[in-house]
Amino acid sequence: MKLLIENWRRFLKEEDQKEYDYEGEVAKEKEELEQKHFGASANIGQMLYDIYQEEMVTLEAQGMAPDDIFDEHNNIFDVIQTKFNKLNSSNTISSNSLENSGRGAFRAVFSCDKDFVIKIDASIDGSGKDMNREDQQLGTNKKYGDIFPRVFKFDPDYKWIVAEKVKPIEYPEGINNFFPNRFLRSNMINTYSYLVVVVLAITYKVAQMKGDKTTQDDCEYGFERKKNAIAFNSLVTLDKINQEFNKNPNFFKIVSAVFEHGIEIEDSIRPGNMGIGSDDRLVILDSSIADTLNKGRAAF
Repeated sequence: MKLLIENWRRFLKEEDQKEYDYEGEVAKEKEELEQKHFGASANIGQMLYDIYQEEMVTLEAQGMAPDDIFDEHNNIFDVIQTKFNKLNSSNTISSNSLENSGRGAFRAVFSCDKDFVIKIDASIDGSGKDMNREDQQLGTNKKYGDIFPRVFKFDPDYKWIVAEKVKPIEYPEGINNFFPNRFLRSNMINTYSYLVVVVLAITYKVAQMKGDKTTQDDCEYGFERKKNAIAFNSLVTLDKINQEFNKNPNFFKIVSAVFEHGIEIEDSIRPGNMGIGSDDRLVILDSSIADTLNKGRAAF
């Protein structure tokens, strides 16, 4: 009986020392969920970056120029695919397949999940990392984050990011449909002329906010050249067009983002760089911040 009582006291003492760690359990559960949904993508992102950079260094050492290395993307993907399949078969990573989603001047894009893409730095000077950082900051910004792809996970040095998969818009009407305007002819909404006016209106509004009269005059001159074909009558002005666009949430958010972050308008608002998000919203695929683009172009 004495031994039984001692064991019981010892058990109670041990239980007192093992208090339930609620915050620790929540953190553990969150980590497990993140690993389940994004863990494979994170591991693959690092692998993609390492292989891509290694291949570019090798090509550069062989005397290949930057623009020629750019053209080697598909060949580099073949190398990546081989290593990916080997790692996947050995259970080092966990994913069904790896898709080549192409590359821009500074980043390469891959997909191993129907909902997400992995963007890696494929630049010579690190401009791709700058763009990944900018995408992460804009894609999580509550003020206008919904016009950029959502970013779910990222490397601390921005070598890669895991972002929402967006369906690119291939033709101008896909963009124009998000910017109806009662002062513009609806039968022109499927044309580049309509898109040019949308871009002029955004540029004009940003110039107004900056007090840039020269750019405002340039925009008004550009609109006058298009007006006979695109506007209902000769009395329509670019200022009237803008008053109508100002009621459009997409227009307002894009103008705000351009004004605050120096986004290059013509590089952003175009087919190929705009798309449809998973919830059918309009999205700018690459943030195209002018300072980063110019830095990368200079290195190129």
